[in-house]
Amino acid sequence: LNEISELLKNAISESRIITYDLSPPVLYELGLVPAFKWKLEQIGEKFKIKTTLVSEFNKLNIRKEFKILVYRIVAELLNNAIKHASADLIEVEVKKSKDFYYITVRDNGVGFQKKMNNRVTMKGGFGLMSITERLENIKGRLEIKSGKGKGTEAIVRIPASEN
Repeated sequence: LNEISELLKNAISESRIITYDLSPPVLYELGLVPAFKWKLEQIGEKFKIKTTLVSEFNKLNIRKEFKILVYRIVAELLNNAIKHASADLIEVEVKKSKDFYYITVRDNGVGFQKKMNNRVTMKGGFGLMSITERLENIKGRLEIKSGKGKGTEAIVRIPASEN
């Protein structure tokens, strides 16, 4: 009975961690850039990977309903870097042009040599296809730059908003 109780406590604890990671309170309380910082800190602690956040500002002026979508897209790109890149450095950079924000997830890992078109469709790239489709729904775009042995750079472009 004690063993079952301990397993149940562990399952509850793990589900809380997963829920928190999918929709962290810091995202709603402080915004996207602090949420990226929090996520990078979690990655650094858990995976012993050096992480950095480069941003000119603390707040992104995007529609409220896009925030969780953009957070999850960046989290997915970070997870891809952890799983596939064998990187020891991951960086998130946030920039803005007149009409768009550019969120770049960059690693110094193994990179890959695959032919990809503008829709980021590639064999085995279901996660990237899903990201591309979600971004298209908000008039955004994903661009991937990579080369074998040269790391990977994923650039998410999302429209800036007045709302």
